[in-house]
Amino acid sequence: DWSSDMCSSDLGRIKAGDLVTIVGDVGSGKSTILCDWVGRLTSGSPMPGCAASSYPPTEIAGVCGLDDFQSTVRVLIERLGGRPGNFYLGHELFHDILGSPLGPGGKIKNGELIAGLANNLQSCPKMRVLVIDSATLHLPTDKPRKYREILELLVSLARSMKIAIILTTVADGPRSGVGLREFLKNDALIEFSRSIWRVTRENEDDPHGPRIVECLKLSHPTGPSGWQTYRVAQTPSGRLD
Repeated sequence: DWSSDMCSSDLGRIKAGDLVTIVGDVGSGKSTILCDWVGRLTSGSPMPGCAASSYPPTEIAGVCGLDDFQSTVRVLIERLGGRPGNFYLGHELFHDILGSPLGPGGKIKNGELIAGLANNLQSCPKMRVLVIDSATLHLPTDKPRKYREILELLVSLARSMKIAIILTTVADGPRSGVGLREFLKNDALIEFSRSIWRVTRENEDDPHGPRIVECLKLSHPTGPSGWQTYRVAQTPSGRLD
């Protein structure tokens, strides 16, 4: 039942219709954490903190312009236990009014592109998640009013198509900011995100060491431990735990 929680344990909850944001500094490991989630969802493996999986293997579309798909993203998803065959590059799902695809570094900048995506998703009933890595690259983050409009359209798409949208973004808030605004300066992203997760290095001098995943916002009810900080490290098998 896709309307049920992907994970209803301590880590929190991601549901169909949600916009989920992973935020962190450049090189903090946002894409690695995202690929870990993709790996678990495409294989039907439990999410961190879940005793067992409550959902079948899921097909995912990804707009990923930061890294080469074949040499980097696909390899990482497979190493993390996922099924690369269930992950599709989402560029071809976006078509503007001329029918041309969104390029790997292209912006999701208007309603026509999102309408085209909605039409294509109707023919992909097993596609349950869209990931965008990253918002800085693929969304009009430099234009606050347009950014709000696109986020609102994406949330509407997620709810109408019963998919989850997970995006990564670079932390851009001033360190003097209060609460979420310490990490995100865009009010619309804070407002529309149902959950926000911050990724940092445990040791800033070790780029390959463990990561810390901290829940900054969680809109679905959960126990107090859902807000705890998680330490994520690579196991000898290459997976994250």
